[in-house]
Amino acid sequence: NQYDHALKTFRNAFTQTDIDGDGVADRLVPCGIVWMQGEADAYQSQAAADEYRANIERLMGLLRAALRVDDLPVVIGKITDSGMADDGSVMDYIGTVQQAQQDFVGDDPCAAYVTVTDDLGYLDDAWHYDTDGFIRMGTAFAEAMIELEEECAPDVH
Repeated sequence: NQYDHALKTFRNAFTQTDIDGDGVADRLVPCGIVWMQGEADAYQSQAAADEYRANIERLMGLLRAALRVDDLPVVIGKITDSGMADDGSVMDYIGTVQQAQQDFVGDDPCAAYVTVTDDLGYLDDAWHYDTDGFIRMGTAFAEAMIELEEECAPDVH
């Protein structure tokens, strides 16, 4: 499962002592989580969409616990629908997931909601943003994370 894979990746990262290969021991400090998921929940069923809020809250809690930083900043990217389906909506339950994303961020002082995705272009697959979209999204994620780090991130110095 993907959570176990994430934990294994964390363990592997923390065992590295010379991350940049300069011969000097480095200290890896988690500074935040960027999350851009929810499309499957919004596509699959109303039941899956209804569970998104509880699932994202639990997952972010587990990731924060695994990284041992209770107030680790979390940036959530708003999922959007390309509209490339015959009926105009690829994800029939997107409103439920978007509301769950907003509710999570509204209840977590160390979380931010990035909505630049409202204005991004899509590839022909109807699911993935185009190159310019990914660049704009990444910039927006970075800006949101920098803002959160002022209040929530662990001291890295």
